[in-house]
Formats: sequence, C-alpha cells, structure tokens
Amino acid sequence: DRIRRLLAENGNGIRGTLPAFPVDTLHQNLKLFKATKAILPDIATPTLLIHARDDDLSGPNNPLYIQRNIGGPC
Repeated sequence: DRIRRLLAENGNGIRGTLPAFPVDTLHQNLKLFKATKAILPDIATPTLLIHARDDDLSGPNNPLYIQRNIGGPC
C-alpha cells in the first residue's frame, strides 16, 4: 500500500521504477513463464526460494508451485 501511494503521489513513479508496465514486456514475461514451467522438472540444482509477502506482481502460490515442481532439492 505504501508503494502504491508513493506511485500515485508522484506521477513519474519512483526513481528506478517504470511509470507503467509495457505490454510487450508482459507478453515476453508470459512466454518466459511458459518456457520455465516446461523445464522446471529438469532443474536439479539445489534452489533457495525467497519471496516477498507484499509482492504485487507474483502471488504467494508461485514459490509453492516452484517448490513442488522443481527437479532438485528446494
């Protein structure tokens, strides 16, 4: 909520962030997610997952999905 408020108060966004999310970037992200899901079972490297509780872009189920579907220890 604090970040949303700061973005709303400063129409240009916060230094180091984009004022908007480009649609082309969203399309590329969706392609990346699909490709990553396909190879997740083949990843055998031990993995540490760290996820922010207040992440606006990635829900709390995403790290759980990775933990359940990755091929190596997590």
